[in-house]
Amino acid sequence: MRKNKLNWKLYITIPLIFVLIICFIFFFGEYIPNKIFSTIDYYFSDEIPFLEDLSPSKKNQVEIVQIGEGIFHPEEIKFYFKKDGEIVKEQTIETAYEPQHSISESTFTFNWIDDNKVQISIEFSYYTQTIDFNFKTGEIELNIIHE
Repeated sequence: MRKNKLNWKLYITIPLIFVLIICFIFFFGEYIPNKIFSTIDYYFSDEIPFLEDLSPSKKNQVEIVQIGEGIFHPEEIKFYFKKDGEIVKEQTIETAYEPQHSISESTFTFNWIDDNKVQISIEFSYYTQTIDFNFKTGEIELNIIHE
């Protein structure tokens, strides 16, 4: 008889706890700060905004985002080339072969030749990679300089 009484309590208690949790989320969910959810989204999203630079007239823009989570750094870096706020070209560079190198803002150097041409230098551990982009023609050129 003792066993039947215990089962009856479990059948009532578990659904009751579940209903209470659902009610708590329903009634108090709007009071949970949005900052918590935006922080969680920031760390678990595929693309994390990292760095951006504007042309001298602020008409053209280069935005850099990190993609993926390596052990010490992102596995890829994506460049968005924007003209008047619209993406005109995307370029992705792999960084998976840089185990000892930490990607930081000092890794990147922006050189605006004029308002429509930019050269981005990326200094990795054993080489430097440059990206030349022309906003007028949409042409992109990648170069690797071994040191």
